[in-house]
Amino acid sequence: MAAVLTVTLGLAALLAGVTLVSAGAREVQADPTVTVGRFLPFVARGFDAARTPEPRAKLSIKTLQHETRDEYVEVTNQGTAGQTMTGWRIHSAVGDQWFTFPGGFVLAVGATVRVHSGPDAFEAPPTDLLWQTSYVWLNEGDKAVLYDDGGQVVDKVCYGTGCP
Repeated sequence: MAAVLTVTLGLAALLAGVTLVSAGAREVQADPTVTVGRFLPFVARGFDAARTPEPRAKLSIKTLQHETRDEYVEVTNQGTAGQTMTGWRIHSAVGDQWFTFPGGFVLAVGATVRVHSGPDAFEAPPTDLLWQTSYVWLNEGDKAVLYDDGGQVVDKVCYGTGCP
């Protein structure tokens, strides 16, 4: 459904080249020298002001810290909607180790969560989750893969000998 395009005289010059259709289905080409007021209301083809993008989460691995006693994978949501992480997983490819996000965990818009491992790992939800207190990430190289609840790869980061 096209939205009605209201044009003021001051904007006429900006409409050059836009095909406008009047209520009587008559096509005119916008011409900055024409008085636009006599052609109102118009419907612009291919323009839908009422249609806004569906809010969507956009998750990615922001950081993979692997050379400290508190290792972590940092996942961020740069989308426009929160993401329920139930069933989402992180995989350490070299060690074939898996972390599964807890049921009901939601990563809000603009939020970041760190998933910790290693001897100094800790948990402080909702910003910090505990994977395990043993090391996960091999210092020589590894690959972190973020999977959604359907098993699809969302993002991956690698370093050293863990990179293909």
